[in-house]
Amino acid sequence: MSRVRSQWVALFAISAALGAGTAEGSERDRVEPETARRTPEERTFVFGLDPNTPSRGVVTAESSLGLGSGVAALRPLPAASDAHVPETSLTMSLGLGGGLAPFVTGVRAFGEGAASSVGVVAGLRWQLTEAGAPLRVGLVGAAFREPGGAYGMSLRGAVTYDVERLRLGSNVLAERAFPGGRGARDALDVVVSAGASYRVLPGLRLGAEYVGQDLEELGGPGAEGGAKQYAGPTTAIELDRGRVQIVAGPAIGLGGNSARWLGRASVVFSF
Repeated sequence: MSRVRSQWVALFAISAALGAGTAEGSERDRVEPETARRTPEERTFVFGLDPNTPSRGVVTAESSLGLGSGVAALRPLPAASDAHVPETSLTMSLGLGGGLAPFVTGVRAFGEGAASSVGVVAGLRWQLTEAGAPLRVGLVGAAFREPGGAYGMSLRGAVTYDVERLRLGSNVLAERAFPGGRGARDALDVVVSAGASYRVLPGLRLGAEYVGQDLEELGGPGAEGGAKQYAGPTTAIELDRGRVQIVAGPAIGLGGNSARWLGRASVVFSF
């Protein structure tokens, strides 16, 4: 009888230990989501878009201010060109799961005439790779109405690659504006951005970025005055586990066909 009692006591002790472990594990499960990033999307570069999209059910709101286009164009979105025209934008995006995130952007430039009106961009982002993978790839398809009245469509590819603290990234944007807007336009506009960013502290990255506009005109001036190229430093800050992200930096013109300098700053809130 004492042996049976001893076996029951031993089983009870094991069960209690397992129960305590399970409770501890459950507590970790409850805590871990609170310590994780609000969204896998990381805004590292000023002009380049991150391949990652917001998590399912997460809404992001991005407000940007920069020196934009004086020719009523939206390349790259929403601010960069050959004229010092202040430009603001607001982007709303929703994570649907499966790497999909629809978005809409409103752009307001403060130039003269057509360039001072409002542009709208609406589209879908698609994250093709896992959020935590070193290599991340994404696609963005969109339709737009430029401030000058032209309608069009664009396709952007985005890729980043992490080597420990170093992140390398690049975007390629191809855009087609349909006839009907103001001013001459190229049949196809190509924008390329590339950069490197290093995480110097948790929540702080420093780096550099290059952006080239209208690269289809490298062989000679086309309908929009030739290719324009810029490069400059970038700063990216994260607060509250990625709930607030800030990215900013100037861009210096390369070559006589480019403006002397540009700049852009964006803040992204995740809800």
